[in-house]
Amino acid sequence: MHVLIVSNPISGAGEAARHAQRLADQLMQRGHHVSHINSEPRAASVWLAPVLAGVDRVAVVGGDGTVRSVALAIADAGVPMVHVPQGNENLFARTLGMPGDVDGSIALIEHGERAEVDIALANGHAMLLMASIGADAAIVARVAAERTNHVSHMHYVRASMKCFLNTPPRLTIRVDGELLVPGQRGWVVVSNSPHYGAHINPAPMASMQDGLLDLTFFRASSGPEVLNWMVRCRFDRHRTVPGFVHRQVKDEVLIEYTEPAHWQLDGDPPPEVGPSPLTITHARQRLTIMQCDGRSLPRL
Repeated sequence: MHVLIVSNPISGAGEAARHAQRLADQLMQRGHHVSHINSEPRAASVWLAPVLAGVDRVAVVGGDGTVRSVALAIADAGVPMVHVPQGNENLFARTLGMPGDVDGSIALIEHGERAEVDIALANGHAMLLMASIGADAAIVARVAAERTNHVSHMHYVRASMKCFLNTPPRLTIRVDGELLVPGQRGWVVVSNSPHYGAHINPAPMASMQDGLLDLTFFRASSGPEVLNWMVRCRFDRHRTVPGFVHRQVKDEVLIEYTEPAHWQLDGDPPPEVGPSPLTITHARQRLTIMQCDGRSLPRL
C-alpha cells in the first residue's frame, strides 16, 4: 500500500513532525511504501494535488486547520484519509473516533472501513467543522494576530478576557432563502460537527455525514451574555432557553452584518477578511475517510 503522510511542521511545537516520522518508520517496517511531505500555506491544489496520483491512503498529521487546508484536494482525488491528531483540540479526529497514537493510526490505515463526510464552503473556503461570527471569532482573530510560535490554551484564555468585553454584532440570517434572524445582536455558529472547542458544543445534534448543516443563533446584547450562553452549551443546557434558535440547513446560509465583525473557520481566521455577507453552502465533494465504524481495531 502507498501511504502519503502530510504533516504540519509547526503543529504541537514540532511534535507533529516527530510523530509523522515515527508513523513513517513503522509503516515501512510493515512493508508499506511511504512518502512524506510537509504542508504548505499555499493552496493544496498547487502542492498536494499533483502528488496524490497512485496513493492508496493519506495520513494527515497536525491539527484541525491542517485537515481543513487539504480536504478539498484529497476529496477531489478520492483518496481515503486518516487524521493523526497533533493539534490543540483535534475536533475532526474526536468526532470521527480517529486515534492519536501511532499503532492506532496504522490499524485504521490498514483495517478501517471507508466512509464519507460532508464538506461545506464558507465564502468559497473549505469548512469541515464550523464557522461562526461573534466573540469566539474575535478570540480566534486576536490569537492569530498575536501568535509568534506554538499556540496553547492559555493564549485563548488571555484573548477571551478581552474579547468578552465587546458588544456582539447585529446579524441578519437567512437559511435556504427564509429570513430566520432579522437584525438581532448575538452569536451564530454554523456546525458540521457536533463538537466544538473546550467542549462548548452549540450543536450536539449535528452530524458530519447527514448532508445537512446545523445553524445555532444565541441572542445576546453583551459579551457577558455570550459567555453565559457558552457556559450553558458546555453543560448542554442551552436548547430550551429563550433566545436560542436552531435550524438545519439543506442548501445555503446567508449571514449579513453592517458593523465590523470577525468570523472564524474551523478554529482559524479566514484566509482573507471580506465584507458582509458570509455565505455557507454545501460543497459538491465529499471527503472519503477510514473509520472504525464502531468496531475495535486489531491490535498490532
